[in-house]
Amino acid sequence: MARSNILMLINNSNGWISFDKFMYVALYGKGCGYYNKPLSENSFGPFGAKGDFITAPMMGPWLAKTLAKNFIDLTNQAPNYLKNKLNIREIGAGTGDLAADILIDLNNYRCLPKTYEIIEINKSMTRLQKKVILNKLENKSPDSSKFIFSKIKWRSNFIDEKNYFDCENYSKISGMVIANELLDSFPTKIFKFVPSRTGGLGSVLEYGVSIDKDQVFLCTEKIASAELHDAVAQRFGESVQRGYPWNSEKFGEWCPYIPKWCNQVMNKIDWGQLYIIDYGKERYELDYPTRVESTLTTYRNHNQFTDLDQCIKNPGHQDITAQVDFTAIVDELSKLDRITLEIKTQAAWMLDSGVLELAEKMFFLENKKLSPRDYNLLGSLQNQLSDATMGQSFLVLSAKKFFN
Repeated sequence: MARSNILMLINNSNGWISFDKFMYVALYGKGCGYYNKPLSENSFGPFGAKGDFITAPMMGPWLAKTLAKNFIDLTNQAPNYLKNKLNIREIGAGTGDLAADILIDLNNYRCLPKTYEIIEINKSMTRLQKKVILNKLENKSPDSSKFIFSKIKWRSNFIDEKNYFDCENYSKISGMVIANELLDSFPTKIFKFVPSRTGGLGSVLEYGVSIDKDQVFLCTEKIASAELHDAVAQRFGESVQRGYPWNSEKFGEWCPYIPKWCNQVMNKIDWGQLYIIDYGKERYELDYPTRVESTLTTYRNHNQFTDLDQCIKNPGHQDITAQVDFTAIVDELSKLDRITLEIKTQAAWMLDSGVLELAEKMFFLENKKLSPRDYNLLGSLQNQLSDATMGQSFLVLSAKKFFN
């Protein structure tokens, strides 16, 4: 279905569509996109051992414990009239593991939010989330599982097909907003920079998708639109100012939807904090001259492919992702009033939030004998902190909006 929709779109667009349009239909097309198609009764969709990848919340409770600790800190900092009125909003909740573990932890500390709102586009994923969350609550907090579950509210209007990632219809919130492993799957444009003979700003090409005579998808290029050209020219100028000009051909991505999304999401926070946790880098790293390849990646059956031709195969049946430009987020949020921003690696953020102390409390203070499951949990913590895995490749952006 996604393939036929893309073919129709190409045929109605003079034989070529930009990559972000291809990616949008492949991932989010209603009823056929990778994240927006029906799931069978017992399927976890793209997640888990039988899917294409595993997210951090599925590896263990550590990300949830860190976010729960930060929500408790947020509650302690809240004005008195807000302390019992703070909410949590998670945008794109995956399997529901993160929500379940956060709520279990907050219940243990008697610091549950007024509501836990989940924004989800796929009704099948909503059913999966309800099943996963309820099972976890009944196993970990049987006496209060129904009460905790009653705190969760689902909303399904995350993506508007006309305006893509439009958040204007979100309600206002005081509390915490979480976007975990979300922005790296926003549709992105792919550019190719070609320097001039003198090493200055030369030409900018945009990659898109066309078809051959056998209806096979092809990655092809065109002269970039004025909007994309200006975005690349700005980044080229920034690199020159840093003393690292682009002297050779370079591929990269530019997502036109992230700035607007971040602005709208933050404007819906009356008081509180936004956490963006994702695979990405700041621009000085993304645009370093030796980084000449696109960061675009697709995942199928736990295999990673970076070739552009692989990324356009089997639309609707594989994940497509690119590293998040965190500088674009900072640039946009810095324009807003009363915002305090902070970026850390995932490892630094978790360590600074006291995750090792939480682990020590779980396993070591009572001198208990560790079970195989305990060792697995400690292994998952190491994986999320290690430089070689998620610790450095994931960044955490915190945006606070406080007032007295």
